[in-house]
Amino acid sequence: MDIRQLNALVAVVDTGSFSAAAQSLHTVQSNISTHIARLEQELSVSLIDRRTGVLTEEGALVVERARRVQTELESISLDVKALHTEVSGIVRLGVIGTTGRWVSPILLESMTQKYPKVKIQITDAVTSNLMPLVVQGRVDGAIVNLPINHPDVEAEPYLKKNQFLSLLIHTPFPSTIQ
Repeated sequence: MDIRQLNALVAVVDTGSFSAAAQSLHTVQSNISTHIARLEQELSVSLIDRRTGVLTEEGALVVERARRVQTELESISLDVKALHTEVSGIVRLGVIGTTGRWVSPILLESMTQKYPKVKIQITDAVTSNLMPLVVQGRVDGAIVNLPINHPDVEAEPYLKKNQFLSLLIHTPFPSTIQ
């Protein structure tokens, strides 16, 4: 198993087709097909139902883990760079609508002053839509409403009442961004 195979699978899921995945990865469709076929062969499972183009149960699991691997690889690069340069990178934060309207400007201003080279990408959605993004590693953390019932997610108090910042245990913020 190698990262190119995982990247190909994630790209197919993100773009919706093998040809679009090939375009997004600047390669040809046959390379995407080969990467996925080899990954399926190595795991001895079918990851994508070829008739419907839908992920199998095993495929969904592999994509979830592949996203975590991608995030970790990005973090390695950022962490090594941070040893020799200013803190930089991207923090992907999910916020629920009402909270996002008043927290986002404060958070952006604070982060910009403290870490001018860190970019924050904000995804505005409801809690039920943000939690899967946290689990899949598509956002680094999220401000959501309780309850949070997922074994891979821990919650830390962030705001009064019942809103909390949830962080995926498997994809913590890079140690240089605190």
